[in-house]
Amino acid sequence: MARMIRVRRGTDAGVHWAVAETRPPAPLADLVAGYRSFREFSPAPMVRREPPCSGLVLVLNRDTPISLTREHSARTVSAPAGALVGIGQLSVEAAHDGSQDVLEVRLSPLAALRIFGITGNEVADRVIDLVDLWGKYGTALLEQFAAADSSQERFDVLDSALISGAERGRELDPVLVGAWQAVLTRGGALTMRELQDQTGWSRRRLAERFRAQVGLTPKAAARLVRYEHAAQLLRRPGTRSIASIALTCGYFDQAHLNRDFRDFTGCTPSSFRTALRTDPAGAAMACE
Repeated sequence: MARMIRVRRGTDAGVHWAVAETRPPAPLADLVAGYRSFREFSPAPMVRREPPCSGLVLVLNRDTPISLTREHSARTVSAPAGALVGIGQLSVEAAHDGSQDVLEVRLSPLAALRIFGITGNEVADRVIDLVDLWGKYGTALLEQFAAADSSQERFDVLDSALISGAERGRELDPVLVGAWQAVLTRGGALTMRELQDQTGWSRRRLAERFRAQVGLTPKAAARLVRYEHAAQLLRRPGTRSIASIALTCGYFDQAHLNRDFRDFTGCTPSSFRTALRTDPAGAAMACE
């Protein structure tokens, strides 16, 4: 079935890149934020620090091996085929030798349980080889993905694999689904008391349920979502002040926004905005 695919291309400082993006089909709308195919050719090896995302990122690779290392982890996952990056508060170092041809699937953290059959807590702050994670289903997906010749075909392969996974997967707690949606809808700017009132759960039960199925406590998850909202605003064209972005995103003041950026990106919001201009390819591929 034909689908809408948005394509962007660029050449910056000798780096050639192209991004193709599309939305998932209706059966996956609550679990998959989007698909993004990314090709890059650089005259030298590339190493990037990717900030954490408030979800899972499935990476499928069609080119030379890439390496993915979670911050503070001694283990590097070389992913010639595929890997899953779990939700967490730690950045990921992504490296390749000068070229990459990857497809990223941005998933809700609840997709860990619904599609892959494991809890969000089991993949939190980890990078896991897809075959180790999903066994024969991961192997089948990688084989079909490698045989696909176009972005359209690759996206179709993902549709089929992820829909089948959701049909096999474990049911989600509707109360938790509603609580997670509230965190997203409010951009992370809500209190734990509001979540307790919505769910009817105690503070302890709320924390336990979030940690098990989302992979983070509700407070940590809300903080990550709030940071991401601010990062999205910083990526938009224009010169909107950082202080106004902090206010929009529900921060007490700019100092609190600065703290989150230092923790999640290793730099200030101003430096983050500058880096977007100096690495257009990386900005085009960034988690959104």
